[in-house]
Amino acid sequence: MEKIIEVNNLQKSFGSFQAVTNINMQVFAGDCYGFLGPNGAGKSTTIRMLTGLIKPSAGTVSVFGLPLHHHKTNILSKVGAIVEKPDFYNYLSAEKNLVLFARICGCNVPQKRIDELFDVVGLNGRQKDLVKSYSHGMKQRLGIAQVLLNNPQLIILDEPTTGLDPQGIIDIRNLINYLRQQGKTILLSSHILSEIELISNRMIIINKGQTVIEGSVTELLSEKALHVTIDVNKPEMAMQLLQQSKFALAQIEIDGTALKLNIPKDDIAQVNKLLAQANLDVFEISFKRPLESYFLKLTHNNK
Repeated sequence: MEKIIEVNNLQKSFGSFQAVTNINMQVFAGDCYGFLGPNGAGKSTTIRMLTGLIKPSAGTVSVFGLPLHHHKTNILSKVGAIVEKPDFYNYLSAEKNLVLFARICGCNVPQKRIDELFDVVGLNGRQKDLVKSYSHGMKQRLGIAQVLLNNPQLIILDEPTTGLDPQGIIDIRNLINYLRQQGKTILLSSHILSEIELISNRMIIINKGQTVIEGSVTELLSEKALHVTIDVNKPEMAMQLLQQSKFALAQIEIDGTALKLNIPKDDIAQVNKLLAQANLDVFEISFKRPLESYFLKLTHNNK
């Protein structure tokens, strides 16, 4: 499978501050690659290095099989990116903004293509309106239209759903799915695991400037082993009962009135039945996947 991005031992320091210490990642053709990490993990700094905005202090970045440092112009002609947030001339129309940006990047974009882009991002009929009249969500969609001006093979989006309401998040998600169906490779930065789960096929988690884990979303978010919490009226009795059953190796522990254990999702109903048959009152059962629990811990620790 063709590698679109390959990063090895990437580092970036600003004076004495080490923003990125060791990032390793691979993005393949056709991926929607989730780039995850809590705020301050080094995501935007890494993206700035991937797009040539800043140089790494150490390590290598290859895009389309070529070293970025030596082939920057050629590579970036096939890349579209929003880094942090899109910016526009608020007192120009959305259409004039796209025409202007096309000229700046040296793209020969016919009017028909610009009209198509407004249709693709769901802004058809609003292209003549001043950007200052646009909502935050509309500006995000206009930013994606801007990214598509040069018909890029690789699209890099840095936190595109930040500040959006639920409908705006759904709109951006649907747009990203559409772009992937058109054969685009997408790197999607976010600090929200649930969003990446819905849209990405592969993902990486970074923390404190380092790669924590990388792989298939399906495998990393498997339900074969879950952290299950059971709120029960007699947790000591419930623990003793489970330790005498086939769940004895499920790493059972008590936390207040809650029983915690690690089991597959398919076993939750059996545990509930076992406790009910012993006349124990089960008030609530909840679960998180190990990676989800870990990511929430990372996010909490970085607030």
